Amino acid sequence: METINKLWGSEQVLYNGPTGYCMKILTLMPGFQSSLHFHPTKHETFLVVEGCCDLEVAGTTHRFVRGDFMVVPPGIQHRFKGVDGKCVIVESSTHHSDDDVIRIEPSKEIK
Repeated sequence: METINKLWGSEQVLYNGPTGYCMKILTLMPGFQSSLHFHPTKHETFLVVEGCCDLEVAGTTHRFVRGDFMVVPPGIQHRFKGVDGKCVIVESSTHHSDDDVIRIEPSKEIK
């Protein structure tokens, strides 16, 4: 397993292998947001397993709590915002490649 520290928290990569499948645990800290981005080919499903967050998808913000999930197809702009306490999200997707991430706005601290 690999852990990647981010401004907004961390990604723990559980699996990203040659089968075309990827599984991560995202830990999002309150007061931070991930970059606004999209993936030309990656197809993602996000499931909140602890805490709550805002997920912005295609310009619309949704409040997510434990048990909520969303499917984000390729080409759709999205980002997470930490709200009340730590939020833990399971990401299940097709294979992840940094070459398949198009960032529109950087990650940042929000007040």
